[in-house]
Amino acid sequence: MMNNILTQIKNERRSNLFLWVELLLVFVVLWYIVDVLYVTVRIYLMPLGFDIENTYLLNMESLTPKSAAFQPDQTVEDDMKNLTEIVDRLTHRPDVEAACISQNSIPYNDGSNGFAFRLDTVRIDCLKRWITPDYFRVFRYENIDGSGSESLAKALPNALVASVDVADRYPEAPVHGVALRGQLAQLRDKGKGEDMPGVPIAALSKPVRYDDFTPAGTFRGTYLATELTMEGLIWLGNVKYMQVNVRAREGQEVGFADRLMDDADRLYQLGNVYIQGVIPMSNMRDSYLMDDVNELRTSLCILFFLLLNIFLGIIGTFWFRTQHRRSEVALRMALGSTKQGIFRRLICEGLLLLALAAVPALLITFNLGHAEIVEVWRLPFDTVRFITGTFVTFLLMALMILLGIWFPARQAMKIQPAEALHEE
Repeated sequence: MMNNILTQIKNERRSNLFLWVELLLVFVVLWYIVDVLYVTVRIYLMPLGFDIENTYLLNMESLTPKSAAFQPDQTVEDDMKNLTEIVDRLTHRPDVEAACISQNSIPYNDGSNGFAFRLDTVRIDCLKRWITPDYFRVFRYENIDGSGSESLAKALPNALVASVDVADRYPEAPVHGVALRGQLAQLRDKGKGEDMPGVPIAALSKPVRYDDFTPAGTFRGTYLATELTMEGLIWLGNVKYMQVNVRAREGQEVGFADRLMDDADRLYQLGNVYIQGVIPMSNMRDSYLMDDVNELRTSLCILFFLLLNIFLGIIGTFWFRTQHRRSEVALRMALGSTKQGIFRRLICEGLLLLALAAVPALLITFNLGHAEIVEVWRLPFDTVRFITGTFVTFLLMALMILLGIWFPARQAMKIQPAEALHEE
């Protein structure tokens, strides 16, 4: 049957040429749309490297001189000691699992600190995570050795913690991956303009992403963590610059923020430092991702519109083509062909035309990816990406062809052969 179909396609090459060109162009355009969706979905589903479930951000403030409870004798050092005392009290709440202080380091934060260090003579740029050790427990970073966040917290004092991929963007770096553990990171004292003694990287975490739409391994996806000590807190000078986060224990998240604020004035106001409010990190996430989500929705609407037009165009083309061949269907039935046989022939013919168009289309799409016409900064163009896009595109177009042939062919087979031939 395949030889007969090929012969028929060759004999009808004048009309099939236009259909072949249409399938070729549609395949390329649809492949591009599928590739965009594939990249977005694949990145979104990648592990984040942190967990914000049951976590909260506490907005810390200082009383002003206008407040009746203001204590004018309190210094910056007093404020920071009071802040650490408040955090220590929070860790002893029965419904709190862990609490931490950080500076510009929490997930879904509009700002971040850049950091640079050297491995031998190679400069490595990444994010700076200036944190207290319990930060890893609050956001559940995971050690690459499988020991969870506890080992990361224990490793931080007097040492550094880094993401395992912090040097992967630098092929010239002397070490990568697991070999980073134990290496000395050369930091620089910006105030003095001098290199500081090397600090060991004591532990490595699994890759951490900046947000849901940013992949790991980029500048915003790698970090080096250093401890936020009392000296650092005093240097920053204002509790408003600090970010205090807590993780509620499992099952305690319902009403947690209200319970905490009920106790805030009584238990968590020391000197001039107090808790102004409690914000679930899920709210921070929604607010931070709002622009990206809106942009994604707009893009998806455009892609859906293009996909719908392609869908209707392919179905309409094969619908008209099958409808136009009613006399051929009737003649084959009159000569003894079965309905199933005719249907299989029409489907095979459509899929064969698609396969003939897909061969040059694959050459075009591969070159689009190889030339980096498609997006490659978030996800490299590799074999898996190309094959997945090709398979999904072929499957969608085959489905469109099937729908475009099935209904008109079914209607044509209901007509008596003599009636169809008489109409011709």
